[in-house]
Amino acid sequence: MDRRIDRRKFLKQSTAVTGGLALTFSAGFPVLARTPDSRSPAGVIGETMVWYGLDPEWGAGTAGCPITPEDTHTHGGSCHACHACHLHGDNKIFATAEAANANRAHLHCKCLVYEGGDLPANVWEALFGDPGNLEREHVDRRWDWVIEALTGESCELDYAHPAIEATWARTDKPVIDGIIARTWMWGPGPFTCAMQESYVEAPGGMRLVQYYDKSRMEITNPGGDQNSIWYVTNGLLVVELITGDRQMGHNDFDSYQPAEVNVAGDADDPNGPTYKTFGSVLNSSPLPVGSTITQTINRAGVVSNDPSLAAQNVTVGHLDAITNHSVASPFWAFMNSSGTVYQNGALSNANLFPDPVFATGRPITEPYWAQVKVANTVQLVLMQCFERRCLTYTPGNDPAWQVEAGNVGQHYYAWRYAPQVG
Repeated sequence: MDRRIDRRKFLKQSTAVTGGLALTFSAGFPVLARTPDSRSPAGVIGETMVWYGLDPEWGAGTAGCPITPEDTHTHGGSCHACHACHLHGDNKIFATAEAANANRAHLHCKCLVYEGGDLPANVWEALFGDPGNLEREHVDRRWDWVIEALTGESCELDYAHPAIEATWARTDKPVIDGIIARTWMWGPGPFTCAMQESYVEAPGGMRLVQYYDKSRMEITNPGGDQNSIWYVTNGLLVVELITGDRQMGHNDFDSYQPAEVNVAGDADDPNGPTYKTFGSVLNSSPLPVGSTITQTINRAGVVSNDPSLAAQNVTVGHLDAITNHSVASPFWAFMNSSGTVYQNGALSNANLFPDPVFATGRPITEPYWAQVKVANTVQLVLMQCFERRCLTYTPGNDPAWQVEAGNVGQHYYAWRYAPQVG
């Protein structure tokens, strides 16, 4: 269910109280302001606070750009800016007009900032923090906690769709039920409710998604073949985190900063590789199949060779002909592993993944050794990033947990949905 808050409903509520909108200028940029304006400079009206937004219906059709999202998508060129504003304008709530304008400029939008409705001061502060010391400059109406703050509605952390639940259950239900001891493939369950995210090719430009520790599950075509293993996909989150290019459609991307988030280990590790680290090695040449892996990488992306790592006896097990990157043998074995799975209401022994690249995607980097702090102890870890996940191999772990997938679902959700001031 699409639980977005209707921007036009908010706008209508605010104009009903104030008598309409007028085009004014704030800090040198145009704002659709409510009139009459009785606010103090701090934006307080009694016990309420004003929020701001981007209105794609005002100005999106300027400079020769069509007004509708579909037409702007096909128009191409700078008109994609109009499309981006349509995608984002209806969802974000900003604490200040300046923050809204900065986001508009970031998207190169031809839309305008508008003054939204009044929110109770306690709700406004729950969203943004203290007015004198903001915790965040904007929030998204689709976030679970924002929906709850604005509407009082909350959702139970249930599975977003039976097909999503079945995908999770195949590998992780036997783990959570205590039938088998192995690493999580997705996580113990979803950590968000069902969500709708913008995606050009999905019906209505929105698709159903749900976040797990190690992935985001998606249904882009709800009318597709539910028997296909690709009916539920998991996002190319690692690609987005490394490049900063957030995918909004098959061929539509918005540019952000690569994620300076640790790929593995403790979040406060100051030396471990981040997603941004791997941006410098995306085009590295593949290691030969059968060769011993002795190359290392540090946080700055500097690649070195440590011959002593040959003692770990980890070799290259596969070459992906599509991306021209090799796959370390422990990871290739993991991608082709079998064990106890749950499907069609029963347990059986089968491949954990219906296709080797189903959960991980294809390799987009080579494998590298790194020193990573795990539970406050620096350990030697082999890591490699794939389209959907980064895998790690820790020789010192028990065999069932030597190969693990990083918590890319958590990392991506924080990168996308928890922007910090500054």
